[in-house]
Amino acid sequence: MAHGASAGLEPLGLDALLQLRLEPHGIAAVESTPGLAAIQVEGAAARDVLANGCALDLRSPDFALGTCTRTRLAQLPVIFDYVDVKPRFELYVGRSHLSYLCSWLNDAAVGLPEPIQSQLNHAWTLP
Repeated sequence: MAHGASAGLEPLGLDALLQLRLEPHGIAAVESTPGLAAIQVEGAAARDVLANGCALDLRSPDFALGTCTRTRLAQLPVIFDYVDVKPRFELYVGRSHLSYLCSWLNDAAVGLPEPIQSQLNHAWTLP
């Protein structure tokens, strides 16, 4: 009998499907997104602000659109996802560090020339 509504069964969720496929290989998939918060940083000065606190070279051809990596930003473990050429980056950080990272981003923008600061006033948004 096939899976699905026509067989009278509920379709498998992604987590159950992953577990079925990975378990025979000794691999576990764990849902961690409830522990993470997302911040979007975008605009002409996004790279400059982020460069103040991380070792990644965000202008390198190796960090192309679609690149996603884990690094440290402002001494915190953060996942960087380069999602748009504007440029726009999505940062994922532990929820308990969200307030600190937002404060750090605001402080990091202070040292930039005034025209750049004004571009960043609303560059990060909280979900």
